Amino acid sequence: MSAIFEFINDPDDSVRRVILTQMGQSRNEIAEDLMMQYLQTRKFSSAQIEYIMECFKTLGECGSLRSVPFLSKTLLHRKWMAGFRKSAYREGAALALVALKIPEADK
Repeated sequence: MSAIFEFINDPDDSVRRVILTQMGQSRNEIAEDLMMQYLQTRKFSSAQIEYIMECFKTLGECGSLRSVPFLSKTLLHRKWMAGFRKSAYREGAALALVALKIPEADK
């Protein structure tokens, strides 16, 4: 999993989408850790809002209960008027929590 993750920053959108699709195929701790770390450390541009949302959705698809604290913090503790990117993070976190499909995420 970590070998294909190296292509997550490929300049070609279709390559990035294939990586995200593969990672979101099933619950996987390694994919979950990679996606959480990526979302916490990567600096995205305002032009990448759709990509941010896709990354959060993938986290929800591959993630588990372990993702809930990060997603809850992202959703609830970001400044509401802080710009498009932070808004995308909040929306992405909500999308990921829904995609987790576990009761703890519904809270």
